[in-house]
Amino acid sequence: MICSPYSTIESYWIDYSNKENIRNWVDQLDLVCESSAKIGMLGSAYFIGCCIFSIVSPPMADQYGRKKIILLSYCTFLVTVVAILFSRSIDLTIVLMFCAGCCLPGMLNVGYVYAYELLSFDNLDKFNLVYPATDAALNTLAICAYWFVSNNYVWTSLP
Repeated sequence: MICSPYSTIESYWIDYSNKENIRNWVDQLDLVCESSAKIGMLGSAYFIGCCIFSIVSPPMADQYGRKKIILLSYCTFLVTVVAILFSRSIDLTIVLMFCAGCCLPGMLNVGYVYAYELLSFDNLDKFNLVYPATDAALNTLAICAYWFVSNNYVWTSLP
């Protein structure tokens, strides 16, 4: 085992010429020997931020205006994602994932309500069809990008 204190293996390498190997956080954050609790916090921090700000964002949007909260959420998310792309520390990435999760309710929940308020009654049915379909299409496009274009995660992470 690579991470064992008795291991004679000092380094390892990943063959990225193999199409099945994806460039991801395993090598960027050196997760091979990291504890499973810390690795699990990468995803958990995101959802903790989502849960907390699902309670905080709607009242803030009511008080300060939906447009301000949406713009603040998108700008913060953009800065956070760029910082995640350059991060080489798992601890910093956990904090950044929390920040990214905090932005999601402002972008999606408040954004959905704001768009609903701006549309005429005749266009609401179309919006309710296009909004989730677009999300599903973008996820499918990301899968196809990994499959056919590149095995590097950076291109699908860019906002």
